[in-house]
Amino acid sequence: MTPAGLKSWRMKYRYGGKEKLLTFGKYPQIPLTEARRLRDEAQAMLRDGRDPSIEKKQRKAERATRTSNTFEEWAGRWHASAKKHWTPRYADQVLGRLERDAYPSIGQVPIADVTVPMVLELLQRVEARGAIEGAHRLRQHMSDIFLSAIAAGVAQTDPATGVKRALQRFTHNRRPAARSIAEARHVLQTIEQQEAHWSTLLASRLLALTAARPGVVRLAEEKEFEDLDGASPI
Repeated sequence: MTPAGLKSWRMKYRYGGKEKLLTFGKYPQIPLTEARRLRDEAQAMLRDGRDPSIEKKQRKAERATRTSNTFEEWAGRWHASAKKHWTPRYADQVLGRLERDAYPSIGQVPIADVTVPMVLELLQRVEARGAIEGAHRLRQHMSDIFLSAIAAGVAQTDPATGVKRALQRFTHNRRPAARSIAEARHVLQTIEQQEAHWSTLLASRLLALTAARPGVVRLAEEKEFEDLDGASPI
């Protein structure tokens, strides 16, 4: 009992020639049977040559580490590091997938405690709305996150790898290509006959003239065009 009247279960012992004191918890929150169990565990550690006070501190540190490293927190660190090598648009896509489909399910779970069934369940929900390719992409992002946690000693396994064969198969369809002048003319004529917005038709013509990628044309800004009224626009 302390001078303030607080009662707790304690055990005096010697380790390395020094007298030490180990506290098991407050009374009556810790019942006698639990206090005796903790004492027996501490005595077993001493017989094995281990200091129970150090073991207690290590367990406390491990619990703190597990609690502070939730999946969402670790994924945020991974994303912040990985996006340095990505375009801003792709970085936003990756973060969007995590925020929409992963965080609501396992975001607050310690990353070391995430299991294969947890990962499979959230990915199957993505599949259920018809986003088969999206489920596979999200699984790959999650696998990269788990691997980074393993490398840092925060997690032991990658549950996202274990679900790969359980997902619906996704195959990339072959994209049609006009490989002759006649075919290309037919494609352009068909597009011109569509009741589309004027900007869509102009974008189609620009694609035909420049062979630029559709995404590049769609996201192009006015400042990227030079000398439009001149003889050699860029």
